[in-house]
Amino acid sequence: EEESDNEENFIDLNVLKAQTYRSDMNETAKHEEILQSTTDAAEWNLEVERVLPHLKVAVRTDNKVCKNRFQCVHMVIKGYLDKLHNEISRTLEKINSREKYINNQLEHLVQEYCSAQALLSE
Repeated sequence: EEESDNEENFIDLNVLKAQTYRSDMNETAKHEEILQSTTDAAEWNLEVERVLPHLKVAVRTDNKVCKNRFQCVHMVIKGYLDKLHNEISRTLEKINSREKYINNQLEHLVQEYCSAQALLSE
């Protein structure tokens, strides 16, 4: 009984492949139907020439878009410089942090060295 329940939960891959193949063939047929035109090319060109003067092209400019080439270049360079500044700042912070860590780790050795130096000088 359990085996029959488990068999019902499985999908036969051959059936799935056949269904996929059939749906792909149907889609291909639909695309071919769409691509077949019944309009004469000369009629189409005449219609385009008739409608062309009525078409309008609207170019909307965004106020945030740069107004001239200098402004565009300035914006791009400023972006690169800001990014570079941030990277350099992070690197300097890491260097300072590591320097403090090393100084703390070696502080007792520096004190021993100074005391040994003082003993030798006496």
